[in-house]
Amino acid sequence: MSKSPSQVKQPAAKAGIAQARPAQPNKAQAAAGNPKNAPSVPAKKGGMFRGLSAFSGSALVHGLVLVVLALWTLSTGLEQQTNVLTVLPEREADEVNVELSESLEIATELNSATFSAASAAAMAGEAMEIQEPMMEEVTESMDGPKVTMGDLNFGSFSGDMSNTYLGAGVPGEAVAATENYSAAMDRITQELMMLLSQGPTLVIWVFDESESMKDDQEEIANRVEKVYQELGILQSKGTNNAKDDPLLTSVCSYGAAYRMLTSAPTAELADIRSAMKRIPVDRSGKEVMCQAVGRAITEHKKYAQQGNRQLALILVSDESGELEDNRQHVEDAIDVAKQARCRIYALGREAVFGYPYAHIRIVEPETKIRFWRRINRGPESAGVEQLQTNGFWRRYDAHPSGFGPYDQVRMCRESGGVFFLLPSKESNLVRGNLVDSEDFKYAIDSMRPYLPDLGPRAEYEEKRRKSVLRSGIYQVIEDLNPYDKEKEKYIVMKRQYSLDRNEFAQEAAQQQVKAIQYIKYLEKAQQEIEKLKSYRDKEPNPRWQANYDLILAQLIAYRVRLYEFGVYLEEFKKNPSPITNKPQGTNNKKMKTTNWELRLNGKILTGDKHAEERERATQLFKQVIAEHPGTPWAARAQQEIKQGYGVKLIEWFEDPRRKDLLKSLPNL
Repeated sequence: MSKSPSQVKQPAAKAGIAQARPAQPNKAQAAAGNPKNAPSVPAKKGGMFRGLSAFSGSALVHGLVLVVLALWTLSTGLEQQTNVLTVLPEREADEVNVELSESLEIATELNSATFSAASAAAMAGEAMEIQEPMMEEVTESMDGPKVTMGDLNFGSFSGDMSNTYLGAGVPGEAVAATENYSAAMDRITQELMMLLSQGPTLVIWVFDESESMKDDQEEIANRVEKVYQELGILQSKGTNNAKDDPLLTSVCSYGAAYRMLTSAPTAELADIRSAMKRIPVDRSGKEVMCQAVGRAITEHKKYAQQGNRQLALILVSDESGELEDNRQHVEDAIDVAKQARCRIYALGREAVFGYPYAHIRIVEPETKIRFWRRINRGPESAGVEQLQTNGFWRRYDAHPSGFGPYDQVRMCRESGGVFFLLPSKESNLVRGNLVDSEDFKYAIDSMRPYLPDLGPRAEYEEKRRKSVLRSGIYQVIEDLNPYDKEKEKYIVMKRQYSLDRNEFAQEAAQQQVKAIQYIKYLEKAQQEIEKLKSYRDKEPNPRWQANYDLILAQLIAYRVRLYEFGVYLEEFKKNPSPITNKPQGTNNKKMKTTNWELRLNGKILTGDKHAEERERATQLFKQVIAEHPGTPWAARAQQEIKQGYGVKLIEWFEDPRRKDLLKSLPNL
């Protein structure tokens, strides 16, 4: 896991709503972006939010607007609901690092300018945040749109590779989709065969230590024997000298710290499997992936060179790594790999579309009460290119992007390796209210033009800064960034409301005032985006055309939903639903109604008043589907249509034992 989707401060944009700055959730975002509540960073003033104090001080003006709307009740003051259930305490540091045998003379020190500073920071660990998702959006099938791209091969190897030396600048594969771990291991076997055809090889397995990886680690450990059998070098062939074995293996892992699990490179299958089964669980929530990759290569480089061995690293992770660690160290890791002529392979998961996070379900064993932990799972690009809000709150989906996480894919491609995209179906992943997988699949021909820019992050950001269209889109994303603590006050709506009618009326009035302000912000954002239409038409990259098309439709749709939200709250104040205290879908008799929960997919209450805007938003979503078929943009547009424009309040049930369990979650 990582800090926040924030990716260092950018030069000011020349176009858009305001001076540009990073749209990815910054360190303030860590409180939400990071599964672990990182400290906040004061937001800069600018963009649409310049003059927020004026908005806050103009309650009378808003009152006039509310009178015009007729159904909305005024109240001064804004209330912020962060919806954070808990922050887990840090785990105790366990930084035992089994060093390689001194006799192998493998370097054990990192380049201080490259890895050591961040390594020291990572040792401290960081708390992780558990959040409850909207239950309406959690599906049991968890399928989502499936990637059926076969072996996507952008910039892959071509021609006879028998004379290609590692790290010589030959690009690897950006995406190679696999059916399952068996198919992925078959491809790994082929890659190792290619390396062995050139001479003795040392392969380093690097696993992430997250709890969600235990099943994956077990499966790989059980399949290692087959790999060795197919390579025809099972065991050490009776030799006592490891230097005579054609293939040697080391096993490493990382969480908040890096550790080695084999004392030295070995050809003994029993030692390899034992090391894989001893991978610890790191509950700190931190994953210093890029540092771990760089360190593993650094520590094995000298041994490989002394034995004249090919060097390869296989990264196994279901997350995208600590975001700040990636930003600081991905290029360092690539440089180390190239210098060591080491190919990096990754067995990883699909990145979330335009968003850094996903949410993993945790079930407490005795009570079976469920909790959700935010993990890093994207984005697929060097910077976020989609809105981080669903119009009311921070996004809470795991919408598939069709590609792997940027940093993993870049390391593989630049080192001449391969990113193996494992199947996206995960039973414990909060998918969100996605379209039916049988009706919507990403196709190789559709996805090929939408490949993310896999160049260095600094170059990506410079190209974005110089483009009127891209910088303008990015500025809107930043201006509507719910991970910014200042902007959060204005654009994250309250989700849970009191059962007491008087308290509810007060809460509803506050949210209605807040909604009026937010509607104005969305209207301004829409106007600024529409000014970029001519630049959109000239943009040669289909990916950025699609970004423009989807965001414009969302800005209109989210504004319409906020109108419905205000009207609905007014109606509910007058005629609240009865409280049944009867939770559905569970036999847990301890569940009690604790409050009202706001949901989407409600009835339209404004009638013809906003029919024109509803129709325009719907047509724009349909246009996205038509112009970008078979892509995540089309799937996202289809989902927005499915969610409709109305809202509703339902009873929220909670087991009273939950609060006590939160204190013991580190033991789950």
